Parts: sequence; structure tokens; C-alpha cells
Amino acid sequence: MKTPKFRTLFNPLVKLAALLAIASPATAQVLLEEDFSSGFEEWSVVHPPGAFNGSTRWQVDLAGETLFENSNFSAPDSAGMLINDAKTGEDFTYKVLLMSGDDDGIGLVFGYKDSGNFYRILFSAEPERNTFPGEGWLLEQVVNGKGNHLAGDDFTEDWEPEFVYMQGFPFEVTIKTKGKKLSITVVDDPEEDGTEYELVNNLTLPSSVSGNVGLASWAQAGGVPSGSHFSDISVNGKGVTMPKPLVGWEEVIPLNAESNDVLEGGNEGYPIWSVGITTNAEAGGILTESSNSGLLGTEVEVGEDEDYNTHIDWVGGMLVKGDAKWKDYRISTKLHPYPHCTFTGCWVNGHGLVFRYKDPENFYRLSFSSRNPGDSLPRQGVSVQKVVNGEWSEVFWEKGAAFSSKKFVPSGKVDQSEFNLNLTISGSQLEFNIISDPDGAGKVFNYGPIEITGVDAGKVGFSSWYQRQLDIEHIKVEEIAGV
Repeated sequence: MKTPKFRTLFNPLVKLAALLAIASPATAQVLLEEDFSSGFEEWSVVHPPGAFNGSTRWQVDLAGETLFENSNFSAPDSAGMLINDAKTGEDFTYKVLLMSGDDDGIGLVFGYKDSGNFYRILFSAEPERNTFPGEGWLLEQVVNGKGNHLAGDDFTEDWEPEFVYMQGFPFEVTIKTKGKKLSITVVDDPEEDGTEYELVNNLTLPSSVSGNVGLASWAQAGGVPSGSHFSDISVNGKGVTMPKPLVGWEEVIPLNAESNDVLEGGNEGYPIWSVGITTNAEAGGILTESSNSGLLGTEVEVGEDEDYNTHIDWVGGMLVKGDAKWKDYRISTKLHPYPHCTFTGCWVNGHGLVFRYKDPENFYRLSFSSRNPGDSLPRQGVSVQKVVNGEWSEVFWEKGAAFSSKKFVPSGKVDQSEFNLNLTISGSQLEFNIISDPDGAGKVFNYGPIEITGVDAGKVGFSSWYQRQLDIEHIKVEEIAGV
């Protein structure tokens, strides 16, 4: 194992010089550049008037089939919304398949005019709530930001809902209007010939229902699947355009040293890669992995000088894109791992960058973790692993990172755990630098050159191990020559 040279820098001008030093190719062609904002052009995140405790984040899964929201944010008497650009007339049928892992508010919006004027129906499974969004279901007309009760829970002791969704099971909601007449039916677990409930039948509405349709979520975060989920969305029998910001990205679970790729942990061991948008439209999209899943490392021989924590084949979900023929390139990205916290403290689990990915048995991985060292866990600090023909080995590990301010360890504070990463791979030479807390203290760590051989070309991507939330804001890949 070769120990690279590194420097720790603070001065902003020195930071810039460090970046230029690691990124000064003779020629450069952009191979890939994404901020994950494309695909949501027909959708907008809207918050009605109210004291929201944060921005709801609306996400779409990797396949572009399900929209979901699990931020846990809300206002006391209003829900965050995702509004579609499609407009309806007075007569329409709006149908959506809903599923909630949590027991708080999930629902639909119709007749949307603006953020303070629309209709909504919300469903909740928490018993005897007696406050917004009620128990069972609640239909409201919102006028100038104030919700007016039309049907459903009236917050009295006499209310007994005929329908309450079961957490983790789908239910289909159909909203039909003809003029000012409204009907709403629900089919519980429709794929299993579930029960149909007629919640509203020819209710006369106080005003026009023409406008946009949308989705609603209130204080949703827990359960499996986590939060509010929406799929099979249609208006008048025609499916709405779903955002697909991850076209071309491939989900991968590599094999560990024992040829096992069955993950454990949250979401039944399935990674959750998604892209989400918030009320801050200028921020673009955010790529996230949030399954809290992974597979512990096994005993792998990594060299005679290693006397503990040789379990370097820990694996989690990976997401890759590009061309298997890409050879020499520079990657720049921004990662924000959210710490896990208990009464003993906070730590960041394994995550990082995948490069020269050929297939699940041939790739390089640059990894970061702040968790205390232990068998089967990712290395603490900075480490580099490679997999060649299915054989795992370690290229670099910076020992003792927790005991030196000159060595990088992801911060256990959520407002300081974000960092910029710039990596260059050229021939068999690897160099990278890290800017921790780039919007704050902005400390720079330089690594390399590090000798790495075995895979001479491949795609790029990200890895996530037992992450409850790993956010990635952008990625840029440039072909280089003459570094």
C-alpha cells in the first residue's frame, strides 16, 4: 500500500491554486454534466400559505414510475403540494394509486388556481387526531389560503371514518367531476380485488373545479415505503408525464468477496436512488440515496501490515453512468452525507465515488466514513478499494484520521458534513482533493499521486452504505490528456 503525499490548506487563494494544480489538463472535453434538474419541467413544488417548518422534497424513483415525499415537513393546517402543469375543465376524471408508509397526511389536489385557491382531499391513518388533516379522510376547499370543510372528518367525537388506509398497502383514488358535481371513490388494495368505498357522491361544490391537478403530503417520513407514494397518475384516462431525470443511470449492487449481493437493513435491503426538487426551483434537483441498507464486510487479506479491520468488501447500492471505454478523466461533484445520531454521538456511514466501473466485478471505489473502526465496517476517514475480476483489495487507507486535523473525516454535524470532491485518474495515477464544509470553513485536503492498476477504463458513479440520506448536487466528468 502506497502512502500519498497530502497537504491541508485554509487560505482561499491557496484553495484555488490547489484546485488548478489537480485540474490542469492539456485538453478537456466534457463527457458528462448533470445537476439532476431535468425531467421536472411539468411539475412545481408549491406551499400554500402557512408556517411550514421546512421545504417538502418531492422525489421520483430511478425508473420514473413513482413520485414520493418523505421530508416530514408540514404546516399546522396545510400540506405541501406537487402541482402538474396539465389543466382540466369542469368535467374530468383524476385517478391516482397512493401508498403511505407513515400514518400522517397523503392526498390529492384538484381545481388548483394558485397557492391559496384549490380543492384537496387528504387521507390519514392516525386514530382520533381531531386536528388537521384529521382521521380517515378530509375534503376541503381552500380559499385565499384558508381551508373550508366540505366532507369527511369534522373533528368531532361523532366522526367515524368508513375508510382508513393501511400503512404499506396501496389504495386507488378516483375523483370525478361534472360541472360542479363531485364524486370520489376509493378502492383499497386494488390489485387484490379490494373493497370499494364511495366517499362522496354528487356533492355540489361552491365554485368551479377547473384548474391544475396535483399531489399533497403532510408530515410524512416513516414506514416502508417511507412517506407518501404516488403512481399510475392519469387525467381523463391519459397518464401524466412523469419526470425521468435519471435516464441512462444504472443501479448496481456489486458482489462481495463471498459472491453475495443481497443487502440487509432498511427498505428490505433495496437501495433507494431518487431525484427530488423543493420550493427552491433555482437549486435544481438533488440526487439522493436513502435506503439505510448495506452488507457488512467479510474477512479479506489486504496485506501483511494490516492487523485489524480487513473487511474491505462492505457493499451497498451503487449508481453508475457513462461509457465503459472512458479511460482518463476528471470528476467533480458535491456530496452531503447526513449523520446517524444516537445518545453516544453522531457519525457518517460509508459513501463515496465509483470510477472506472467496467462491471460489478471490476471497478475502483473512493470511500469516506467517520464511524469508529471495527470489523465489517468501512474504513474510518479516506480509503480506496479496487475490485479486479471479483477480487477485492485495498489501494490506500489514511490511518489515524480521527486523531489528526490534517486528515479528512466527514463531519458528524449535518450543517458541516457537505464536501466538494475533485478526482483525476490518468493512466495508473490517481489524485483527488476534498474541500470540507465548502460554504463554511472550507478546509482543503489533497491526496496523491496514488498508484492504482487493474481496471484501465470505465464509467463513473456513486456508492452508498447504510445511508439514511446521501445527497448529491451535481457531477461533471471531463476527459483529460497530458496531466
